[in-house]
Amino acid sequence: MRIYLVLCAVIISPLCVAGCGSGVHTSAPSTTVAISLATSLSPTIVVFPNTTVGTTSTAQILTLTNTGNESLTIAGISIAGVDPSEFAQSTTCGSILIPSTTCSMSVSFAPTSAGSFEASVTVSDNAASSPQTVTLTGTGTTSPPPVYSGPPINIVILGDSQSIYDLQISTTGPAVGDRWPDLLRDNLQSTYGSHGTGMVPLIYSVGIASVNDENWTIQGNWSFDSSIGPSQGSSEPGAGLVRMADGTAATFAPAAAFDHLNAYCASDASTGQLLVAIDGATAGQVCSQTTTAPTAQVVTSSVLDATTHAVTFTCHGSCLLYAAEGTLGTTGVSVHNIAVGTATAEWFGLEPSVQLAFSDLIPGGTQLVITDLLTNNLYVGYSINSFSESMQNIIAHEEAQNAKVLVVVPPVSDVTGIAEFPEYTQALLAVAQNNSVPFVNIQSSWGTAFDPNSGYWSPDGVHPNTLGSSLEYKRIGPTANSLIPAP
Repeated sequence: MRIYLVLCAVIISPLCVAGCGSGVHTSAPSTTVAISLATSLSPTIVVFPNTTVGTTSTAQILTLTNTGNESLTIAGISIAGVDPSEFAQSTTCGSILIPSTTCSMSVSFAPTSAGSFEASVTVSDNAASSPQTVTLTGTGTTSPPPVYSGPPINIVILGDSQSIYDLQISTTGPAVGDRWPDLLRDNLQSTYGSHGTGMVPLIYSVGIASVNDENWTIQGNWSFDSSIGPSQGSSEPGAGLVRMADGTAATFAPAAAFDHLNAYCASDASTGQLLVAIDGATAGQVCSQTTTAPTAQVVTSSVLDATTHAVTFTCHGSCLLYAAEGTLGTTGVSVHNIAVGTATAEWFGLEPSVQLAFSDLIPGGTQLVITDLLTNNLYVGYSINSFSESMQNIIAHEEAQNAKVLVVVPPVSDVTGIAEFPEYTQALLAVAQNNSVPFVNIQSSWGTAFDPNSGYWSPDGVHPNTLGSSLEYKRIGPTANSLIPAP
């Protein structure tokens, strides 16, 4: 499967030249650098699989497209950075690329010694966005990498919009595939193999989808219900679960392969039941009424063949759809990105559906939980003591399930109208240290105040851009790798 992902798209407004008064304009060329990969590796950080010293990895293809109205002049294509000699590239690109045409570069990794290496492909041209770069990383090994055959490794990410960059909340953050959880997943699955799609919670925030909704299509009549969770009732508006009305259909169609489907759902009506159809074939009843407050039931359906599948849930009566995940085989890694927009404020505001995502939807057998909660997005009214106690409870809850915990302190974003609270960052670090929990403090390299000129932020100032997300992954990835079983 070849995946094209845009790294850089530039739209150039007409430039005024001599004769502007008469309405004469010209346009500068613009480019889009896209990656056509034979694997699911991210295009922002191309992570080559571990490669034995003295051998050459499978090549990956970069595609340069001229999307402008004039010919693009290519000055040069090179590999630069820390370890350029460990990588090689060849190209079909000449010096001129006319509009609406493409040329390609073939990039490979050939380590000369054991260790980790990094470089970048740089394309210099006359577009305003020049130079365009693609980061390359790879690890040289002295022997073929071991094949992991142990039990499935489940990694859960509990976070805020820093972890999901949902495109319905912010259209300026990284695309799906470029977020740091995506980069973590791709890197781990290149070593351990895939255990499926990971969980996709269907949880909403402030009236819009906020979690990985690129895998969901909602049709029919549905509404938000923010009263469902470990405790009933809520005075806080915001997040809620999807309540499906009679006849409502919801489709789960992730790109990753899976051979079993786990549905998390419930009904609170005597006639309520949720039916599942896999690739159009009915697979049986999924969820039925519970006698107490509705809590997520987990029902597994066998899909048999390990490929991609479209799954349709149909409600009869009144249903609550919480989440779904596809699992694959009996080994490998799943990364469950159970993050919710504005989760920090809603968690400490005791929003039931957010607490549900932070508790009931943790898959059994989870080995690592990564918390990525903002500390400068706390709506006024939460004391330092309450914040510390709640974080302590989150850590204790995950450790009680025999999961290791990694605390991430996100960078300070620019949340309009909300002050920066460095004391909450210090309280979070203190909780991690007092519980001997490892942590990664992004602020130690990005600064303790919002910096609009860092080059790491999307225009909204709230969500890191593609570069910022890749830098977050570089900080988080190594520590996360150290906390799971070695392959």
